[in-house]
Amino acid sequence: MPVSVFRLRFAVVLVLLMLTGACAPKFYGPDYDACADYPQDRAASAQAPAPVIPLASRLDDGRHRQKAARLLILLDDTLSMQDCLGKKSKRRAAIDLVKRMNRTLAGVDVAKGLRVFSVNADEADLSHDIGYAISRQPNRKVNPVVLNTTPDDTIFNPVAMALDSAYMELKGMSGGTAVVVVSDFSHTDDALFESAAGLKKLYGDAVCVYPLPLGADANGLQAARKTAAAAGCGWVVDPSVLDAPKAMTDFLDSILFVREELPAPLPPFRPPSYERLKREHELRVNLRVQFDFDKAEIKRQYVPQLQSIARFMTEHPDVTTVIEGHTCNMGTEKYNLRLSLRRAMAIKNFLVSHFGIAPARLGVAAYGESRPIADNATEEGRVKNRRAVAVLRTTVREPEEAK
Repeated sequence: MPVSVFRLRFAVVLVLLMLTGACAPKFYGPDYDACADYPQDRAASAQAPAPVIPLASRLDDGRHRQKAARLLILLDDTLSMQDCLGKKSKRRAAIDLVKRMNRTLAGVDVAKGLRVFSVNADEADLSHDIGYAISRQPNRKVNPVVLNTTPDDTIFNPVAMALDSAYMELKGMSGGTAVVVVSDFSHTDDALFESAAGLKKLYGDAVCVYPLPLGADANGLQAARKTAAAAGCGWVVDPSVLDAPKAMTDFLDSILFVREELPAPLPPFRPPSYERLKREHELRVNLRVQFDFDKAEIKRQYVPQLQSIARFMTEHPDVTTVIEGHTCNMGTEKYNLRLSLRRAMAIKNFLVSHFGIAPARLGVAAYGESRPIADNATEEGRVKNRRAVAVLRTTVREPEEAK
């Protein structure tokens, strides 16, 4: 081949490479969006952040039980996410969505992780906006953001690669995890559904997948539904619905917590009779404080009973109380003895810290499973046996008896 022809071909290839590089998508910082009308849209966005309803404001209602200790967000930042969705790109809409999630979760005790799958995602860009991560480096520092480099011409499904990486990231962790996938699901093949099924096989219902098909077409919506179905736990949510603050809070509430029905109101607690105590010197009072299985935490609905006992002791400083802890027969006798002591100590500490009762006036006794008041063969009976009793004592006697 003549040298001149070779040089010509080399020059053509070089020009094509330069043109390809010039046309390749680039990110220009967290505020850049080619779909937006500048400068009006950018200024409005900076001055008026989207309102949120903090989920933390709901969590003191006595009904919330946490089912997911972690929230792992998989964020699509591949080429299709640069398409416009109204006056912003899908990418910008996805980032805004995750930022609102983050603000809605302020004050909630949940570990949060972000894994980005992208052609050329900029870690500094995304961590500036929404960065947080579950994974830790060997020095135990938390990575600001975890990136999956997924070239646009890869033969692998980028969403599947992110799910596979999540599989490795969650390995060895205990407790539930909610995996939220923010994507247009333009990459659809069996690898995606196989990866979701792999999470199901390894973790069961401890890991639930919630696809958010942002700007997805009909094929993308179908892929999102098949992904959730393959994961076996979780469901598809329309991201546009989450623009409403309450809907966002409801969504995060539903994937991280279980809302339990409030128990029926307890009948009014009748304080003990001081006159009777002076006559009998000792009274056993069923506090009607019951505990969940293997737990020693005091539920909100039992606070009025404890408040009544505390008020009684405050009004009669001669009275001392021994708190008895009891359990059902689930578990070994030795373990139940320790558990009953924990329950008695929990009530003593509550009376001291919340109502100012002197610790010297409060004793504890642990009976484990040895004093049941109901049949341990039934769940109803076991619930009744997981209880606490207050034994009130006084040395003050009635005048007639004192003589």
